[in-house]
Amino acid sequence: MLGLGYNEYVVQGGDWGRHIGLCLAHTYGPKHVKAWHTNYPRAGPPQLLRNPLLWLQHLVTPYSATDREGLKRMQWFRNDGTGYSAIQSTMPQTLSYGLTDSPVGLLAWIYEKLVSWSDAYQWGDDEVLTWVSIYLFSASGPATSARIYHEVKHSSRSQELINIWSPVPLGLSYYPQGADASPKDVSPLSCISRSTTLNHEMNVSLSFFLDVQMGSNDDLRRMFGKGGKAYGVVKDF
Repeated sequence: MLGLGYNEYVVQGGDWGRHIGLCLAHTYGPKHVKAWHTNYPRAGPPQLLRNPLLWLQHLVTPYSATDREGLKRMQWFRNDGTGYSAIQSTMPQTLSYGLTDSPVGLLAWIYEKLVSWSDAYQWGDDEVLTWVSIYLFSASGPATSARIYHEVKHSSRSQELINIWSPVPLGLSYYPQGADASPKDVSPLSCISRSTTLNHEMNVSLSFFLDVQMGSNDDLRRMFGKGGKAYGVVKDF
């Protein structure tokens, strides 16, 4: 962004974009990154020495019914829904040959995630084919989407990245049906101050790639627009 001439900017990301956004905020905030937003509010439980007040609050406050359902879904996802991640983080090139060679195989590989990660969304044929075409006709091919899992898993800094947090305000779009969403009382642990938390009933993982009606674009307007808690963090934003 600095190379493009933007001395101050904000960041939004979900899924891998959440991890990349956190790294950007940690590395370049608050001088350059002024705030960030994620539709993938993921964090571990608070630690006594690092967040004593949140740790105590977490200890004595029971989970809401929504949080309990979210934890059940997260447990299902981690137990039965992460096979793709194991393959992509260990043998991405072998998988990539199959995805490149077989359009039907690629369709099955992508469609499976579209359905299971957005359980309340009705996919149309054109939307599905658009998604698959991005992978199939990309100049770099389907292999690039799998490679990031391998690179992060085998990075010497992978453990370091787990424990970073950002010094700038964070906005959260919270989706109770998200595949890997943390309870709301621990989601803000990757920042110093939380700008806003916005709740939705639909799944989170793909929300920024679906129709505007799902609300994520509106969330950004509410966070950064006039009257929003992050309004004015960047000059003339």
